[in-house]
Amino acid sequence: LEYAVVGIGINIIKPVNGFPNDISSTATVLLEKEENIENKLIAKILDNFYFYYNDIDLFDDVIRYDYISLCDMIGNEINVIENDSVCEAKAIGIAEDMSLIIRDENGIRNITNGEISIRIK
Repeated sequence: LEYAVVGIGINIIKPVNGFPNDISSTATVLLEKEENIENKLIAKILDNFYFYYNDIDLFDDVIRYDYISLCDMIGNEINVIENDSVCEAKAIGIAEDMSLIIRDENGIRNITNGEISIRIK
């Protein structure tokens, strides 16, 4: 593995108009009322991530194993949204390069880059 782009989304407070319908039943927030915790939250995330970043050789042994064991989309039917198109697929695994392996109407392929949103049906 030459590089990895890691991203997370954290809802600190509920949006004024609520969550969109497609995630309203599953989305959650950290706080019920607005508080200024952004800096503390970012610091805590970086503190926890630094352990792995400091010894990147742990990636294959720890991060990949943990990621695969916690990846709840494997085996599920999903929608893959790329640009303005939606494709129905089944998530069938995680490749050695950490790409998501899917099976869709065109066969088996790996999703490796680009801006892709995946939502479990």
